[in-house]
Amino acid sequence: MYNLKFALFDVTAAFLEGKNDFVQYARLPFDVNGNNAPKGCGMRVQVIGNFYGEKQGPKIWNDQLDSILVSIGFERCSAHNCLYKWISASGFIMLTVHVDDGLMISNDDDLYDTFESEFVKKVKKMTLSREFKKFLGMDVKLVPNDGGNKVELSHLVYITSRYDEFTKSVRTPMCSTVNLRDAVSNSDNESLLPDTGAFRFIADRARPDLLVVAGELATGGANGPSDLHVKTAKRAKEYLNTTKELCLTLGGLGKLVVFAYSDASYITTGNCKSRLGGCIFLGYDSGAVYSFSKNST
Repeated sequence: MYNLKFALFDVTAAFLEGKNDFVQYARLPFDVNGNNAPKGCGMRVQVIGNFYGEKQGPKIWNDQLDSILVSIGFERCSAHNCLYKWISASGFIMLTVHVDDGLMISNDDDLYDTFESEFVKKVKKMTLSREFKKFLGMDVKLVPNDGGNKVELSHLVYITSRYDEFTKSVRTPMCSTVNLRDAVSNSDNESLLPDTGAFRFIADRARPDLLVVAGELATGGANGPSDLHVKTAKRAKEYLNTTKELCLTLGGLGKLVVFAYSDASYITTGNCKSRLGGCIFLGYDSGAVYSFSKNST
């Protein structure tokens, strides 16, 4: 059993690290260098570096980050481009990248010192944290046990901060008999987009039990949602507060068992489409490694 350690790195102003991949010019504000510029406008300059707001900005940074990691000794996973591995004589580092944040796990804590010393040579500023509790809005907890290390992902802090006032205890995020597709809209009700956005943020990371209610509320909930939409959104908040300590558990040394679930709905009335979906698992303790959802008219 490995004695695994987590670490998190963040690159400050990552998009400013790269160089533009095409010739681009801009005008400086007139008061920056007005004496050497044509009357009424700022000096014309060439933009050399990448910057935030460019459409290709994320790709320029990702290409640069990939070249940095490969130069250090990492190998990129061909199936999942955000996943890297670095294997040395003393141990390994597994790294997953999200834009300018990297979550690492290793069986040799000293490898993080080697990684940091090499990485900081390639960028202007990077911070590495061995003690952290959050990653991409998720609460992260490493749980050692007899069957191997496991990771618990939750949204306890986020849910508490947003929905602590919803104290009614409910066991399901929405009532099984509710049909929002035929609900009559009410222009007096405020849009539920902020709620559905928060629900999707939670569901897409560590709480897949919110996916159905988030999808149903998104249908007809943007403008003038029905009273039933509003009631269902409130119930979802009460459910989240009731189950705020529920977490997604990953890892361990469980047996590798490949299995799948699939489901379909055929609906011909209301504001809806038929749907076919499924997901594949690698073990009883794993999250889904592949999932799909298709709508059809």
